[in-house]
Amino acid sequence: MAEDNLRHVQRLQASLDSQDAAFAKAIEQVAKVRDFVGTPEHILGNNKTKHGEIAEQVEVGIRNARSYLRQQTTNATFDGVGRTAPADYLIDGIQVQSKFINGVSNNLDHVLKHMGKYGNFGRDGSY
Repeated sequence: MAEDNLRHVQRLQASLDSQDAAFAKAIEQVAKVRDFVGTPEHILGNNKTKHGEIAEQVEVGIRNARSYLRQQTTNATFDGVGRTAPADYLIDGIQVQSKFINGVSNNLDHVLKHMGKYGNFGRDGSY
């Protein structure tokens, strides 16, 4: 009986240690977003358009933080994507272009302009 209790305690401790590590990784993702937002002079655009790049950072950072909390592999990255490329980031290796424009019709206009500028975007598996 004591041996069973010891194994149970060891499994519980391993699970708690794993949760602690996952939480630490999640907090690192949030800190990256905070650091990015904390240096607005490095964010592309003017004061009326910086929100777009901030939203991209939040999307990737929070998505990855949630993955860590679930103890899953992260699936969003900026790696391999230029800051002024047709895509903003990758999710599961798929190119994503996000638009954060004021007003539904304005948002749609920007999406259509982007698809016009980059003919294959949205037609090649990207979105």
